[in-house]
Amino acid sequence: MDNQVAGTQSIRRASVILQEVAAAGQGGTRLSELARRTNLERATVHRMLKALMLERWLQRDDASKRYRLGPLVFELGLCIPTRSDFRSVFEPVLADLVEECKETVYLNVRSGLDFICMARKDGGDQCSAMIHDVGGRRPLGIGGGGIALLLETDPDEAERIVRKNAERFHYYGFATCQLALESVRQSRELGHALARDLDIIGLSAVGLPIHNTSGNAFAAISIVTPSRRLTDARREQLVGMIRRAVERIERKIL
Repeated sequence: MDNQVAGTQSIRRASVILQEVAAAGQGGTRLSELARRTNLERATVHRMLKALMLERWLQRDDASKRYRLGPLVFELGLCIPTRSDFRSVFEPVLADLVEECKETVYLNVRSGLDFICMARKDGGDQCSAMIHDVGGRRPLGIGGGGIALLLETDPDEAERIVRKNAERFHYYGFATCQLALESVRQSRELGHALARDLDIIGLSAVGLPIHNTSGNAFAAISIVTPSRRLTDARREQLVGMIRRAVERIERKIL
C-alpha cells in the first residue's frame, strides 16, 4: 500500500472513530465498543485513539475508561463561519412557534446516519433533564426530528438506516429497532413524524422535514410535549403549527 492510500485510509478511519464517539454523546464510549461498531481491529482503534487524544480531538475519563470528544473539536467549531443567513431565517420562526405552542421546539439537521440539534426553544412544563442539548447527535429513526428526516426516504433505505443504527438506540432511551421501524411506518402513513414514548417515557414528539433548494429533506422541526397532553386533536394542532413554520423557512431559503 503506497503512502497516499495509507494516509487516506487513516483519515477515513479517524473520521469514523470521531463520528462514533460523537454519536455516543456525553456518556462516552469504550475501546471495545468502538472496535465492534467500526469493524476495526482493537489494536488499530487503540492506536488511533492515542493519536487523537494526543492532538486533543478526544479525551478519556480514567475512571470509566470512556472516550469523549476533546477540546479541539470545540475550538475548531468556533472558527467555522456562522451561517448567519440561515440562523436569521429560523431563529424568529422558532421563537414564534414556541410562543404559539407553549411547548419545547427543536430544529435538527441531518448528518449522515444521525441528526444534530441545531437549536432549541424551551416552553411548557417539561423537566430540563429530559431535554436534549444543542449540538447533541442522535441516530436517525428515533425522536420527532429523527423520524421526520426519514419520512420521504425510500422505505427500504429508511429500514436499512434504522437497522444500521439499532445497536445505538440504547444510548438514547427505550427505543428498539422494531419500535423505531413501526414509528417510521406509522409516521409515513400519517404524513408527519410521531414519536410517542419512543426514546423517553412520558414524552412524545411530532415533526416535519425542511427541504433545501434541491427538494431534499436536510433539516426538521419537531415539538416535544408530555404524552398525556398529546390527544389526536392536539397532535393535529401542533402539526399545523409546524407546517406553517416550515413553510416560512422554505419560502426564504428556496
